[in-house]
Amino acid sequence: VLAIIPARANSKGLPGKNLRLFCSLPLVRHSFLCALRIPEVTDIVITSDSEEILAAACPDPELWLLRPSELAEDNTPIWAVIRHALADRERRYGMGFEYVILLEPTSPCRRPEWVSEALQLLKEKPAADGIHGISLTPFNPIWNCLLERGDYLEYLVPQGRFYHRRQDVPPTYRMDGSLHIWRTRFVRETEGGYHFGRHIGYKTDPSWACSIDTLEEFEELERKVKEGVITLPW
Repeated sequence: VLAIIPARANSKGLPGKNLRLFCSLPLVRHSFLCALRIPEVTDIVITSDSEEILAAACPDPELWLLRPSELAEDNTPIWAVIRHALADRERRYGMGFEYVILLEPTSPCRRPEWVSEALQLLKEKPAADGIHGISLTPFNPIWNCLLERGDYLEYLVPQGRFYHRRQDVPPTYRMDGSLHIWRTRFVRETEGGYHFGRHIGYKTDPSWACSIDTLEEFEELERKVKEGVITLPW
């Protein structure tokens, strides 16, 4: 089981966010500390275009992967970064991994046992390619979301027009960034990204859910930790 922590230098939404102190630690360090507490993880790699970020994440250079600049652009898909890290580690060790866990620094609040339980769920579903950490959406897009089409509004989800009571609308979930796990054969064989695979979901605590992209999101999540709404195991 390979845990991958991707952290590039040039964030546009919140410059320098991976090095910014979150509850007294660099943001990127939290994902590393979580990975250390997942018993199933047999190797960890932090992939970045910045040696400063690599050092802030982990003191052991053996776990660093300095990625090429073409994999650190604004439009670089995360899937390319994952495939690069997996291929590098498999070449390095001359062996194959069975599973890849993605621990994004922008979602620092996660419980290690969530990852272990999600991995077990994936193992029990051999037809699934991967599993995402999911949580209930704060509002239901089937019921609430609209698009402007010319002069008029249309439902984002066309069947939303047929529901007349909020209680009848099926629950919806978001990928909350807490965890993503894939079978490595899917990562190796799929070039177009994980959106084309067959995935199951692991339900997490919505109060922990956040994928930090702005200073406001950073400060709100940090406030929850400091006030005890979220308790980080490390």
